[in-house]
Amino acid sequence: MATTRQRTKKPSSKRTKGFKVTRLEKGGTGLKMEGDHVMVRISKDSHADIYEIDRLSKQIQALIKTCGRKKKMRNLVDFLAETDKSLQIILRNHLEEAMRKYLG
Repeated sequence: MATTRQRTKKPSSKRTKGFKVTRLEKGGTGLKMEGDHVMVRISKDSHADIYEIDRLSKQIQALIKTCGRKKKMRNLVDFLAETDKSLQIILRNHLEEAMRKYLG
């Protein structure tokens, strides 16, 4: 009797669209309109948690890429993918809070 291998869904390595965390050189915070996008600049000093969460998320994504093809690491990759999704939600909440601070 032949058995078929069940395909597993690979974790998505795409980042959530709508926001991007970049390091701000100098100049602190600010608000800028670019077409139909609003860019809110935040400093690392005032919102260090946003930068730390983003750095951790990038490290997790790199680890998923490295271990993703190994069968023995399948459970770890699934766990890391769920953790990354949770970090993206937390990051989005922190960014919304920072935007409210500067817009309000």
